[in-house]
Amino acid sequence: MINSEFQVEIVTDLTTEPVTLQEAKDYMRISSDSENDLIEELITSARERIEKFTGLSLGEKTLRAYWFYFHIPQEIPYGPVTFIDSVVNDEDVALEYTARGLQYKVLEAYSTVGLTIEYEAGFAVAPKGLKLAILKQVSTDYENRENYSIYDQAYELSSDAKRQAQPYCRNTLFGI
Repeated sequence: MINSEFQVEIVTDLTTEPVTLQEAKDYMRISSDSENDLIEELITSARERIEKFTGLSLGEKTLRAYWFYFHIPQEIPYGPVTFIDSVVNDEDVALEYTARGLQYKVLEAYSTVGLTIEYEAGFAVAPKGLKLAILKQVSTDYENRENYSIYDQAYELSSDAKRQAQPYCRNTLFGI
């Protein structure tokens, strides 16, 4: 489900995946180097889908969120939030704001027109449970390359990966 009240874009994505090529190969018991490029692509793809499923950033990145109407306190999506760079309205005027919370911050600001926030978010080191979810998804994608559906259509994750990632989900808070 897409939230029609706001949009999020990645300004700069993470530079290092939370799961290494070697970790994925060890998990899948692959010793050959012939499919390293494929496995690296599967790692990135699995991480991106798990981020959408959980509503979290699994590595450090810069994000920009835009709310069409910002009238009540809102949780900043794809936390944990580490730094807020700017909060501006549609006229690009800096707004006073308050961000409450530890890792998952709730933004309070007044804006009757749109509000844009640019911020740094993501785990410095992804939790082990989410790394395992990535490994499970990479393994499933590697073993099932045909064009048939074994996934939940909303998130395209295997049952094992979803089960592993579910305890970390925050997406119900902002309807991603």
